[in-house]
Amino acid sequence: LDPITIKGTLTSAAIPQIINEAVVATPKDTNASNNTAHDTIGVQAPPLPTVNVSYKIHRPGSSAFAVNKCFVRGQDVSYQLKVHTMSSSEAVAPNVPITILDTIPASLSHVTAKGMNWSVTITHKGKGTLVIAIYSVPHAIAPGAPLPPLTINGMLSGNAATSIATMTTVSIMGAHASRNTVANRVFVCQHPGLPPTGSNPSAR
Repeated sequence: LDPITIKGTLTSAAIPQIINEAVVATPKDTNASNNTAHDTIGVQAPPLPTVNVSYKIHRPGSSAFAVNKCFVRGQDVSYQLKVHTMSSSEAVAPNVPITILDTIPASLSHVTAKGMNWSVTITHKGKGTLVIAIYSVPHAIAPGAPLPPLTINGMLSGNAATSIATMTTVSIMGAHASRNTVANRVFVCQHPGLPPTGSNPSAR
């Protein structure tokens, strides 16, 4: 006889396995013991949606973002957080929010943040600033796909330490929550040394 092809979609209820049972019967069959067959199929859960974040800062006077640049106290600072889904995970479902929490020390003030399709809330606290940015779109986000960058701007205070660190957490909400946290460090240069009192800078 011609084969019968059956198609379907596995759901989470199929984990860890499904057992297919097929029964055939014909009129006047005198041996019913060979009318049933079973086929067991192992089913694994797909990789959960996961996200990662990278960090680059913008040096004043340059159009490019780079890593670990040096800033002077009192200077404006701009850095980008770039989020992408992991290529080894499944797609992020439509309208599932991806959230960035960026904790910024008090030595970086006048903080603002913006990015396409990012909903941003900034909370100022005594010990620093918390940037909350939520990304949610009405379509699925494919594995390995980048999200629009989130750009954060601020100003280094006059008493900033030689390096300041921000802590960034990116997470996916919903049934399959995941989280990734990275620490970012901005290096602060000392002000150029001033000439001694009474000296003539032009003579140097």
